[in-house]
Amino acid sequence: MSSGLNTVTPLASEQRLPVFTVLGLVLALIGSMGAWVNLPIAGTSPALVADLASYAEMTDLFRGFFLISILLAGAAAVLQYRLVSLQITVFSLLIIFAYVVFVLFQDHRLVLAYMSQSEERIVLQKFISEYYWPNVNPEYTISFIAEFEYLWQRLLINWNIIGIGCKTAFVGVLVLLFSVALNARLAKRVYITAATLLFAGLAVIFTPLLRAEMLHHQGDMLLDSGRQRQALEVYSTALRLDPMLMYSAPLALKVSRLYQRLEGDESVFAGLYLLHVAASGIGSRRLTPEFVEKLNIIQRSLGDVVAMNINATRLQNAVIKQSQKEYIRSWVSRGLYEYEKGRPMDSLKSFTAALQADVTSVSVKFFIAHVLLELKRHSDSLALLKSTLPSVWSKQLRADFMCTIGDAYRQS
Repeated sequence: MSSGLNTVTPLASEQRLPVFTVLGLVLALIGSMGAWVNLPIAGTSPALVADLASYAEMTDLFRGFFLISILLAGAAAVLQYRLVSLQITVFSLLIIFAYVVFVLFQDHRLVLAYMSQSEERIVLQKFISEYYWPNVNPEYTISFIAEFEYLWQRLLINWNIIGIGCKTAFVGVLVLLFSVALNARLAKRVYITAATLLFAGLAVIFTPLLRAEMLHHQGDMLLDSGRQRQALEVYSTALRLDPMLMYSAPLALKVSRLYQRLEGDESVFAGLYLLHVAASGIGSRRLTPEFVEKLNIIQRSLGDVVAMNINATRLQNAVIKQSQKEYIRSWVSRGLYEYEKGRPMDSLKSFTAALQADVTSVSVKFFIAHVLLELKRHSDSLALLKSTLPSVWSKQLRADFMCTIGDAYRQS
């Protein structure tokens, strides 16, 4: 008679939402609201950089799709539609994968901006600490990486570009996927198929990169053994497999050094190596008239090469691109050395030459503003600082700019 009282339909444990499902949903929702990109100067607002304005809209689009999909996955999990919840969760994960692949491996502008802004932050931190106040970088979520040579260094840059919000959303989706898949009780072949598709996608992305990495190391060995022609051919093949190597400063420097060995100092592609060697010696020697004249000659010749429309190979174009950066870097190094030696007018000329080559440089504008303050040209300094401030959204660096603006008002 009591047999009917012992029947429980359905089990209470099956009606409860698993703890990991709730945790995954919460993390994914928090991540969807956080920063998906983080840059050393623009911070979490890439729209402030002229070349990156489209990233703000694109990021908002990806984040909007992700938020909708994760809410639908959560609703399906609450209603016990486990298979539907699993499918939507997989779609949410694919949204993050698509975003990361496009941002980091298809469109290189964000990686270039990260390296450029890192270089500016490094030199700015040193200048501010030396001439203003000791100000150690407190932004633990970001590292300043100004260049890469090998694949692991580039992947480290990629890791730092992705904001904490995107990383949190990714972890949340993984937790949710694990929880939903555990409760869906699917056949093993489904998991095997999903894993196969995942690894196939990763292979499509990384196989060319790994092949290029192997060729890059092979080229280094040929360079060390004195086989310059073979090294150039191998580097060229590596660049064809991995176009991002176009922006590797160490690789371009090695190629320029090869041209200097093969064709002499007169080679248009040897200028990068020659200027790099000369600029590296600025801080270790006095700027004697002889050294200054040599530096001027190299800078002028390299500036002419950058301005020329040369019919060059892809590898040679990589050297030319880096030559422009080295040209700007040499003027900045020269200006900093002249300022350190108490020659503000000379340093102002050098910084101005650097700014003419790159009108977007935040660090050079800060240096010029500082020199103008020392020369009692307060209004000019204020105008430059105020015009630069809208592009600075890293909290620490923005505070440094605001303090310098306050100094300019006080001195005037």
